[in-house]
Amino acid sequence: TLSTNASGSLLWNTGQSSASITVNSAGTYTVTTTVNGCTSAAGSGVASPKSTPATPAVTVTNNCGNTVLSTTATGTLLWNTGQSTASITVITAGTYTVTTTVNGCTSASGSGIAAPKAVPATPTVGTIVQPTCSVSTGSVTLSNLPSGSWTLTRNPGNVTTTGTTATATITGLAAGTYTYTVKNAVGCVSGITTNVVINTQPATPAKPAKGTVTQPTCAVPTGSVVLS
Repeated sequence: TLSTNASGSLLWNTGQSSASITVNSAGTYTVTTTVNGCTSAAGSGVASPKSTPATPAVTVTNNCGNTVLSTTATGTLLWNTGQSTASITVITAGTYTVTTTVNGCTSASGSGIAAPKAVPATPTVGTIVQPTCSVSTGSVTLSNLPSGSWTLTRNPGNVTTTGTTATATITGLAAGTYTYTVKNAVGCVSGITTNVVINTQPATPAKPAKGTVTQPTCAVPTGSVVLS
């Protein structure tokens, strides 16, 4: 903005006749004033408009449970979250914007769309079936599994099971303590379940040994046997 406090009829070399003018090109601007038909020599001023910074480019990285938005723009940054760092981490999907201010001039807003990947819920440990005398292994039922395809991982052992149902029963478990996590179709992994404890198979009782056998008599109609 160039301005003068001269009176009379003003004339800028832009053709304007106001006391101040606003220009957006650098250069020398002149103005004269005419009073009672007499025109002054030209007064001049040199304009050097500050440049508006370029709109910041925003890079978006969608992770499991959060999104990182970042920019390489210089200057004083301001995100619509109120943060002023070069990168921000958000957990809510939506559009995020950032401006940069250099020498008092503020850019247009750059934007990025955050879409964090969903983290599956921790599987719920349900019924645990323990080994029996006749079955050497146990099983566990896990529920609250994610929709779509999933992969359960059992530890220790890093043993995987895949499926698509909301509930799964894992069989063939030897005695031990296990935990499970589940990975959903987009590759995000849940928290760890509570412990699944499979007991040692109970021992099968030894075959009874037959001892003394007493037969019925004329006076006693029944017999007996001693087992040990």
